[in-house]
Amino acid sequence: LAKNDERFKRLTIQHVLDMRSGFAYKERSFNPFSKIVRSYYGADLKKMVSKLKMKNEPNKVFEYMSINTQVLAMILEKATGKTVNVLLQENLWSPLGAESDALWSVDNDDNIKAFCCINATALDFAKLGRLYLNQGNWNGKQIISKEWVNITTNPDTLAKKRYKNQFWATRDFKYFPDSLSAIKQLEKEHLGYPVERNADGRYFYAKKVYDYKAQGMFGQSVYVNPQNKVIIVRLGGRQKKLNFHGFVQEIGRSIPK
Repeated sequence: LAKNDERFKRLTIQHVLDMRSGFAYKERSFNPFSKIVRSYYGADLKKMVSKLKMKNEPNKVFEYMSINTQVLAMILEKATGKTVNVLLQENLWSPLGAESDALWSVDNDDNIKAFCCINATALDFAKLGRLYLNQGNWNGKQIISKEWVNITTNPDTLAKKRYKNQFWATRDFKYFPDSLSAIKQLEKEHLGYPVERNADGRYFYAKKVYDYKAQGMFGQSVYVNPQNKVIIVRLGGRQKKLNFHGFVQEIGRSIPK
């Protein structure tokens, strides 16, 4: 990839994990020939990755892109000599005692579509949530390092960056008519959060929260609330009139410890 652009030499695995790679890849597009559509329906994912180009300097901008997760899978496969589905089976699915087989979509050459399309039961997804809730420990066995889970789910990191190691922060927003009002409120509460502006022109900042989630494109989620010891799995399609992410978050925070 470095042949395409010198900026690839400054790209790290952490940048890719955090969706800060800088790849030239548009996630949302209705163009049938766009990269995101070809990721789902194209015949050769490896060929697509080999032609990646850079749009930004690595770690400069957060931009969610499915292709990042695909690149991560290819890194794992090259480093271990095993396909990503075998790695999942050996290091997660079997140790967790998954009760059902999962399905994972592939391209024409049987390359796993790591960025999406893994189908499993709510119960088995809940086990993933429990693993993170217990800081990587499953019935006395450390499956994922405690340090990795703590770095991924650190509230300060999630509040500032929204996303860490493939997990999303849940966010509490405070909105203001202008940036000055937002800054005054931050000073009053002795907080150091950045003030942002949304598409509607409203200014806001995101408060620190302790819950987090893995999230799918149609509203699926594995929600984890470590304070209340709550795990909620939501499967199903996207509902335009309902904000399921907010609904799940509200339930998770309202259940007593």
